[in-house]
Amino acid sequence: MIRVAGLTARLDGKPVLRGIDMEVERNTVLLGPNGSGKSTLLRALLGLVPYEGKVEVDGLEVRRIRARPRLLAANLAEIYYLVDLPVRKLIDLYMWLAEGDLGRAVEMAEALGLRGVLGKKLWSLSSGEAKLVCNVMALAVGARHVLLDEPFENVDPARRRALLGLIGESGRTVLLVTHELSVLRHLADWDLYFMAEGKVYGKARVGDLLDAYITPGHVDGALLEVEVGGARMSIVKGGGGHRIGDFESLDRLYELA
Repeated sequence: MIRVAGLTARLDGKPVLRGIDMEVERNTVLLGPNGSGKSTLLRALLGLVPYEGKVEVDGLEVRRIRARPRLLAANLAEIYYLVDLPVRKLIDLYMWLAEGDLGRAVEMAEALGLRGVLGKKLWSLSSGEAKLVCNVMALAVGARHVLLDEPFENVDPARRRALLGLIGESGRTVLLVTHELSVLRHLADWDLYFMAEGKVYGKARVGDLLDAYITPGHVDGALLEVEVGGARMSIVKGGGGHRIGDFESLDRLYELA
């Protein structure tokens, strides 16, 4: 389990994470508009940004974790850009360092159509190809908890479907960060937290959110209540507002606010 309590963080003196409490016990989506602090939260969970509060992974405070392979893995590019090697050698190295499954990593890369990039440097790939390589390494390590930051970003539809299959087959507890609504119908039984302007709301269920509506103000029995642009909004089952499943992007919340 990943447990977060009273998590706050500042970047350049400005508050980015504002008193976050959450628990990730099973596959979970962290959903929110661009710029809401989702990626910063993931970096805090990995101990990559200074924070106040508590972040525990299986009862271990993240700031005190040392040499614990197969506990926590992520697809953040900065982790893998540290070494300038061709992709295949990069996979070899990280699977060895993290006690991962090299054979499974190669199988995943081929399933995602990456055979042609194995001899290239990570920095020379398209943004979508680089993202897929980072996804592969995060999933193939065999860690108990996998953090995926915008794993479908700049990835074409066919590879998205293949990646969704690999994530579903991983057998790991995945925290998937996204602002894209189109992939959520494939994750309907996952838990969900909603993030906006540095705050996290939840938890709810992905399938319930897809059939829900956004309406201004407080509504009794709402699935979630969120604050965006200084306005309070309720996410409710049934009609009476704007259906979330019809949104092209969650950035539309700012228009409604």
